Amino acid sequence: MNIYEKDILSQGKDMQKALKSYRLEDYPKVLAKLPLTNFKKIVFTGMGSSFFACNNAVTMLRRSGFCAYSVTASQLLHYENDSISADTLLVMVSQSGRSGEIVELCGKLKGRCFVLGLTNYADSPLALASDLVLNLNVESEQAVSTRTYLAPLMLLYITAKVFIGAWKEESYIGIEDTINALGESLETFNANSDKIEAFLGVPPYISLIARGYSLSTAEAGALFIKEVAKYPSIAFDSAQFRHGPFEMLGKNFACFIFAPSDHGYDMQMRLVNDIADRGGRVVLVTDSAAASRDNVMVIKQRYPVPELLDMINVTPLQAFADYAAKRKGLDVGVFIHSSKITNLQ
Repeated sequence: MNIYEKDILSQGKDMQKALKSYRLEDYPKVLAKLPLTNFKKIVFTGMGSSFFACNNAVTMLRRSGFCAYSVTASQLLHYENDSISADTLLVMVSQSGRSGEIVELCGKLKGRCFVLGLTNYADSPLALASDLVLNLNVESEQAVSTRTYLAPLMLLYITAKVFIGAWKEESYIGIEDTINALGESLETFNANSDKIEAFLGVPPYISLIARGYSLSTAEAGALFIKEVAKYPSIAFDSAQFRHGPFEMLGKNFACFIFAPSDHGYDMQMRLVNDIADRGGRVVLVTDSAAASRDNVMVIKQRYPVPELLDMINVTPLQAFADYAAKRKGLDVGVFIHSSKITNLQ
C-alpha cells in the first residue's frame, strides 16, 4: 500500500478526530460571536483545493441572501485588492497558512478588514495575521491533499450554517452521518478502483462534469488527478459543457458525472445518456437507483447532507488517480516538479 492509499483509507478516522476537536473548541459558539451586521460582504479566498473547498459555503450563504463570493488569493492580491475594505469579512483558507499568495495578501491587507483564517498551523503567517483562527486539526499528509481538503469542507459547512442562523446542536448528527457515509465509500475503495480501471482504463484525458454542490468535487478532483497521476483532467460545469465542449464527444471521450438526487438530477441524467449515446464512457457517481447501461458504469453512494456530499463523492476520483499513477510507474502521491506548499507566484 502506497502513502497516498494510506492517506485515503484513513480519511474517515481522520474526519472523526477533527470533528471531535471542533466540538471541544465549540467553533459554532465562537463563530456566532462575529458581528455579521458589520459586514456588507463576505469574501472567501485560497489557492488550489483550499479555494475549491469554499464553493459550497458560498452557495449556502448566497442562497440565504448574503453578499458572498470566492476569488483566488492570486486574483485578490494582484488585481482585486481594492475590493477589500473595512466592511468586508475575509475568509482565508490555507492548509499550510504559508502559500506565497496568502502570505503576501496577509501583509497587504493587515488592519484593513476582519480576517477569519482556516489553517492547520497556529504559528503560520495566516494564523498570526487573522483576527479569528479556526484550526483544521488534522495531520498533514506525506502525499497530496486528502484529509486537508476534507477538513475545510466540514469546517466551512459549520461556518456557513452558523452565519445563516441554521446551526443547531443536532447539526452534528448530519456531519457524523456524512463521515459514516465516507467510511462506507472507503470500504469499497479497492473494489471500485478495480471496476473503474476495467471500465475506463487510462483514456487520453478524463473529464469531470458536475453542477451544484458537486462542483467542488470536479474542480478539486481534476487538481488531484493532475498532482497524483501527472495526467490531463478537466473540470466542467455541466451546463457549460453543453456550450461548446459537447463537441468533444466520441469514442475516446471518458468522464465522471456527479448526479446527486437533487433538483439537478434529471439534467445530469440527460447528459449521461447523451454522452453514452455518442460513444463516450461515463462513470456515474450518484445516490440514486440509476442502473448501468452501455457505456455507463454506476457508483452508488449515500449523501446524508447535500452540502457535504463532496466529502464522499471525491473518493472515486482518488481511486482513478491512484491506479492511473501506478500504470505510469510513478511514486504515487509524490510531487516531482513542485511541492505541497507553493511559494512562487
